[in-house]
Amino acid sequence: MRFSVIICSRDRAADLVRTLRSLQEALASATEEWEVVVVDNASSDDTAGAARGALGEDATVVLEERLGLSFARNRGVAEARGEVLVFIDDDITVDERWVRTYEETFEDGSVSAAGGPVETIFPEGSDPDYVRAVMADGGSGTGHYMPEGGRAEVFPGRRPGYPRGGNMAIRAAAIEDVGDFDVALGWGKHQIPAEETELFARMCSAGHRIWYVPGAHVLHRFQIEKVNWAYLKRWHRGYGRASVIMKGRPSAGRRLLRLADQLVTWLRYSLVVALDRRRASAKPSRKKWQAEGRIAQLLSLG
Repeated sequence: MRFSVIICSRDRAADLVRTLRSLQEALASATEEWEVVVVDNASSDDTAGAARGALGEDATVVLEERLGLSFARNRGVAEARGEVLVFIDDDITVDERWVRTYEETFEDGSVSAAGGPVETIFPEGSDPDYVRAVMADGGSGTGHYMPEGGRAEVFPGRRPGYPRGGNMAIRAAAIEDVGDFDVALGWGKHQIPAEETELFARMCSAGHRIWYVPGAHVLHRFQIEKVNWAYLKRWHRGYGRASVIMKGRPSAGRRLLRLADQLVTWLRYSLVVALDRRRASAKPSRKKWQAEGRIAQLLSLG
């Protein structure tokens, strides 16, 4: 088996079926052998049944009862048979270019991982202007990610960050080398994202090459329940907590210094937000929320 597509889903059966249908259409053009692995992350709806219905007899659908995206992704890694593990979310639409781009990219044995652009499609009737404002400021990993330029190149380099979790491909051997996704991270029970960022950082430290490939383009069908200020606040607070976890447990003195620094940051951006009458005060709001998350995580270290 050359490629395994891993899709983790919880309580979004209808979205999952749309994603699987687009994936099946795209895979019709594949020249390599692909499989699809769906991980049902303790759903209360009929996610597993919907996946089996969409995939037919060839379905590989497994249950991961431990809630959290890292647990689900690690289960997918364990179940997959492919040399290259391709991760997409259950609200993604792919096309033929996506399949061929990943096939061609991994013909180069020096490529350990890759990711492409994620284009956000907002639901009809939504008012996403303030969501766009946060994304345009480089803020939200939950949405639009379309770096400028059309050439393949190595991450991180000129590109911001690493590939997004909703559209990334990693050699199974690279994960075996550096270890699984960190279960202290991963959107789910504790709403702390960035598990893919932490994994890619470990890969870079170990000398693995990670590429941005513009042909691996997908559409992200942004859910209506996320088009609101409250969701963005939860995500950025969670990312603030994740940034503390990724740095490891500090000494008591270092923790106090970081707490003081984040309190100053929170006060600074709270004042900016209070003085700014625009609802979508993108950068100050994002900085304020992330500081709140860091403060909460540092305090929880005891």
